[in-house]
Amino acid sequence: MNRRGWGISCAAALLLCGCAAPQSEETVQTVDPPAGGGETTVVISSGEVSCEAPADDSEARGQAERLVAAEPRFTADEAHFSFAVHDYETGVLCSYQPADAYETASIIKVATLATLLWQIEQSPDLMFDENLQALAEQAITVSDNDAQEELWQFIGGEAGIREFLDAAGMTDTLTDGEGTWGLTMTTADDQLRLMDGIVNAEVISASDSDYLLGLMRQIDTEQVWGVSEGAPLGALVALKNGWLDDPSDEWVSDPSPEQPADAPTATPGQPDEDEDMTPLDEGEPYEDEPYEDDESYGEQIDPNATWTNNSIGYVSGIDQSYSLVILSDGNATDEQGRAVVGSVSETVTQALIG
Repeated sequence: MNRRGWGISCAAALLLCGCAAPQSEETVQTVDPPAGGGETTVVISSGEVSCEAPADDSEARGQAERLVAAEPRFTADEAHFSFAVHDYETGVLCSYQPADAYETASIIKVATLATLLWQIEQSPDLMFDENLQALAEQAITVSDNDAQEELWQFIGGEAGIREFLDAAGMTDTLTDGEGTWGLTMTTADDQLRLMDGIVNAEVISASDSDYLLGLMRQIDTEQVWGVSEGAPLGALVALKNGWLDDPSDEWVSDPSPEQPADAPTATPGQPDEDEDMTPLDEGEPYEDEPYEDDESYGEQIDPNATWTNNSIGYVSGIDQSYSLVILSDGNATDEQGRAVVGSVSETVTQALIG
């Protein structure tokens, strides 16, 4: 295992076992309500972890303090990730490095479908017909890239989704200049805004919100990981994950000198066409859809490629109602990236539940 792989494996282990570096100094700040009304809040922070909670709610403050106390686990060397969580029962908002930017990979499919539903609500001439419904189901439940591409074109691509992102307040989410939807850049803050807008029916109607969350509760079992890990027993989990291999800078500029000059090459982020799998459309990142040949899925010509692994979702139960976003990149393998995301989810959930 190379040094990067060792570091990320240890980072995941630190999150799982709870051992970590010394905690940064904790600070507490009381914020008065705005002039128009509201409640007094308290902001508790330590290092890169910051939580906001109602000042007069002991349960909420306890949640915030537990999450801040977990800060050493989130600062393990090598693992690069961010999270943002919103507990709707207590009003607690917590985040870690929420402004860092990551490629969306297939979590963009949630925003794409939300854009479509939003556009239909805005225009009486648009109909959510059976074809669009089938595409929506395929894009969300099995992360079908072809279905996503059709939806992307239907909403107007970058221009269409930009209108929705602005309406949702997602100003830090930037589409790829060449129209590759999986390379859209986003932040944990923006993805939490999206989940808040869906869960609270703020950017789409309540019925459309129920529909979209319903699809996110029907994810193929092989794609269920991330924010589902650590979720309370019996809770309903609506999620969408994304995973994408990123070529190294060296590979983009100069393929491995160990390869002969006439060796077959592949577009960075895509499988070799010689593999027994259906190649993606040119320009699409290689991510998400599990190919029938599982042994060859994830094989890369670039030995130094890293992985982006993201998970967004909403967890609801008898005593729980929260949205959680976890974004990560620079992972040595897909498996290690998923381990980091899952460990963060478990740590955050344990702090929320107490």
